[in-house]
Amino acid sequence: SVTENKTRNMEHEILDDAQSTDQQDAKWAGFWIRVGASLIDVLVYLPFIGLNFYNLYSLKNLPLQLFVDIVFLLYKPLMEYKYGATLGKMAVKIKVVSENFDKITLSQTILRNYPHWLNQILSIFTAFFLFQNPDFQEADSMAAISQVQREIISPFVSSSISFVAIISWIVVAFTSKKQGLHDMIAKTYCIYK
Repeated sequence: SVTENKTRNMEHEILDDAQSTDQQDAKWAGFWIRVGASLIDVLVYLPFIGLNFYNLYSLKNLPLQLFVDIVFLLYKPLMEYKYGATLGKMAVKIKVVSENFDKITLSQTILRNYPHWLNQILSIFTAFFLFQNPDFQEADSMAAISQVQREIISPFVSSSISFVAIISWIVVAFTSKKQGLHDMIAKTYCIYK
């Protein structure tokens, strides 16, 4: 029993040393490299953004809109869960890891992407009601479509969600391990590979 306790304590010390070595060796991915990764991800989204605009102005097809919104909803969380990085993060050679520098779990992925999820769920909700609105079916300009959207959902709500996301990301620039609020909540780091 004493030997087992000593063995367990030694194992914990070795793991703690390995973890602290990992933390010492880790190069935290800061604000600007993550912005660069996000800009590359926008390039990945471009075909869907184009399809989205074409659909809003011409097709006005709710199932197509929901498909595009679901792609936006799932891309980032699924890529980070499966590969530890989106294509943008892969391109700039950064990845998301747990506090133990392991692959992130599904729950960490969900928690880490809460600003993204809030925004996309609001978008799906808005799309559903927008496409049901007869004024939207007649709208043929961005101003007219925006007016109908404002009738469905208050700009205050979408601005508030965007504000939460921006604050969560800006915090990256001011923390020692370059964690955003979303990283702190999920207990994750974004590091260079």
